[in-house]
Amino acid sequence: AISLLEPMVAYLVERTKVSRAWVTFWLAFSCWFVGLGTVFSFNIWKEAKFFVNEGGMFHLYQWGAAGGLDFFGVIDFFTSRIMLPLGGLCFVVFAGWVMGRETVRDELSIRSPVLFALSLFLMRYVAPIGILVVFAAQLWK
Repeated sequence: AISLLEPMVAYLVERTKVSRAWVTFWLAFSCWFVGLGTVFSFNIWKEAKFFVNEGGMFHLYQWGAAGGLDFFGVIDFFTSRIMLPLGGLCFVVFAGWVMGRETVRDELSIRSPVLFALSLFLMRYVAPIGILVVFAAQLWK
């Protein structure tokens, strides 16, 4: 899990000129602190609800509401229904449209020109549409 911090640590060390140890400590502490919210949402914060829609009124936060999402639910919704599909969409658009054809061919290790053309077609046209359909379906679930 520490290796997941490395890109942000490297970026902040370059931008802020703060020591690597200090940046790593504060990023790890921030992750731990946000993680406490997910733990607390199963016990002492179980009554805290976000994005509540009761009686035609929308509330960003409400204590003790029947509907809405707890903190863990908000994190789960954001990561699984928004970040994952958008990450997949960005990946497939990058691989299909931005990367060079030869680089994609080398990375996929496809020697057949027909199979590569089919793969490129799927990456460029079919996969983005499919991901957008899944993304839209997940949002209105």
